[in-house]
Amino acid sequence: MTKRNILFAGMACCILPFLAACGEDELASTPGDEPNYFAIPGDATAPESVIRRNFYEETGINLAFSDTLHKEQTGTDAQGRPVYHVETINLSYTLTANDDYLYVLDYITDPDEMEYYAAAVKNILARIKNEHPYSILLVHSINRKEYDSYSDTWEDAYSDPWPVVVTSFDCMAIAMGNSTSAGAEKEIGDNVVKYMLNKKLSDPDTDTKGFAAFSEEWYGADFYETDPEVWHQQGFIQDLSDEWWYPYQDSDMEDFIDAMFASSRQELEEEWAGYERILGKFAWLYNFAEANGYVIE
Repeated sequence: MTKRNILFAGMACCILPFLAACGEDELASTPGDEPNYFAIPGDATAPESVIRRNFYEETGINLAFSDTLHKEQTGTDAQGRPVYHVETINLSYTLTANDDYLYVLDYITDPDEMEYYAAAVKNILARIKNEHPYSILLVHSINRKEYDSYSDTWEDAYSDPWPVVVTSFDCMAIAMGNSTSAGAEKEIGDNVVKYMLNKKLSDPDTDTKGFAAFSEEWYGADFYETDPEVWHQQGFIQDLSDEWWYPYQDSDMEDFIDAMFASSRQELEEEWAGYERILGKFAWLYNFAEANGYVIE
């Protein structure tokens, strides 16, 4: 399997919102417009091109299996070496910043695997009904690295070095793993939905006062309790026995979301029966997820 680094300094599909995916077949373009580096010509017959074109026709979303969208020799340098124009996907570029990470990708290169994972992603998209990205990059794995100035090397990132999902301005990369089992597909789908749900809830424009209202008087306060019954009655499911402070809202919300993907709603309601604040938080999150098109299975 081929591996390639995506550097944060590269030219990115996400910088050009009108870009759309090309395989080894001829690049599609519209006279007078910038080339569409995602588009697959209608007469392209290579297996990867057919899979990607069919995916776009069925979903309206561009699909890629490599970060390199286009490579074209434009001339030679003074030493006679070829000079290329290359368009790549830059996962570090967002609307607000460059995250300065380097991403090492393990590509999917087998056409049968491409077809399987493309079909699996269609099922995942049905679980994030209102959050469809402009383009999707499918790979086996994503390794997030950050620069260590002391050793002058790129090391695994301190936070989440092997993410399942990375989103940039208009591209979502998903690490599909190496398994083709139904269980693996379910786990990847859960991780994608959880990521998108957390992302939506952390958006400053999202009103989460309904969730916070159950425990806001304790968020970030000094913690002295030793009896779990006390903090459960206050609305917290996290084990706080070794903590000095109550969690803040973002951490509290993540704990509840993790629980929602680890157990069914019925199991959670039975486990926390009698704790009105906890049940209220779960109910608020389930209602929010349903109203915003997130399907929790």
